Amino acid sequence: MTLPNVIASARIFLSRIRIAKADTFRTVLIVGLMAFVAAASFACRGERTYTVEVKDGVRYVHNLKPASEKPVADLSFVRKIGELESKDPDF
Repeated sequence: MTLPNVIASARIFLSRIRIAKADTFRTVLIVGLMAFVAAASFACRGERTYTVEVKDGVRYVHNLKPASEKPVADLSFVRKIGELESKDPDF
């Protein structure tokens, strides 16, 4: 079965459902979406890799361990710019 045939048959099927049972279809769709959102919220919940502490109104975040096994970004030394002690006293 080709893709245009599948799309055409799906349109016919959906139009029949809309005509015959529009309220039932809407209810099933809403319940299905709610179930999907509930399942996705539990599946996306991972263990926390940080703790939050508030001292004097300032929020401190402490990392317990890396968020993933393979980090996405990496810091590497490229080159040194300038001297340790500047010749200009204003800088």
